[in-house]
Amino acid sequence: MGKILNESAVDYEFQNNYLGCPIAKFSMGHEAFGQWFTEDLSNDIMLVDKILVSIFEIENKVIVKKTFIGKTFELMIEFEQASVRALSLDYDSNQALDDGMELFDQEQLSECGLTDFKETLVSWREFIT
Repeated sequence: MGKILNESAVDYEFQNNYLGCPIAKFSMGHEAFGQWFTEDLSNDIMLVDKILVSIFEIENKVIVKKTFIGKTFELMIEFEQASVRALSLDYDSNQALDDGMELFDQEQLSECGLTDFKETLVSWREFIT
């Protein structure tokens, strides 16, 4: 069990499913990260390393931001934050949501601080190796 610290603490847990595949579960409001780790990142150590290199480049001001397009999510990393967004989202995220849609939105879009994301990514790398 680990934590990403953003505006509030976010709990996450890594485990293997019954087939031995890695899965990530994140607390409410950050479920999209769990889906991204599980579905798009999975046990792809080369992708993990590419993302870590990009984070290093952003931290050292070599690049400003980097986007990774996965099977179901887009990961965008910038100087202060990381975000995942479902590729299926085709509405304006500034648009008001109908009642009951906020929970759906949390499963499709999440953000956290870049440093915390990097620490979680390193933990995921250790978990899958």
